[in-house]
Amino acid sequence: MKLRHKSAHWPWFLLITIVLFVAVPSLPAPYSNLQILTASVGGLWALAFYLQQRHAEDARFMRALMTDFNTRYDRLNNSLQAAVWSKGAPFTEKQNL
Repeated sequence: MKLRHKSAHWPWFLLITIVLFVAVPSLPAPYSNLQILTASVGGLWALAFYLQQRHAEDARFMRALMTDFNTRYDRLNNSLQAAVWSKGAPFTEKQNL
């Protein structure tokens, strides 16, 4: 799964909000009240903030994973290099660990 920046969603949410402000007053009488407009815009922006929060949490998780992987690799680096340079020689007990 490719992690990409999701800031491209914000212009769409802004555009939909503007469309709602224009479209709701032109609806028939039972549907063109302020409560429907407020609920629609509020729900839309709640979704936008949820998507932003989810992206931020995914980014924090990926950073934690990468930090952990790099730390583990740094601990193994010298023994991995020694194993590669041994050129087919049998591994010592220390290298097997």
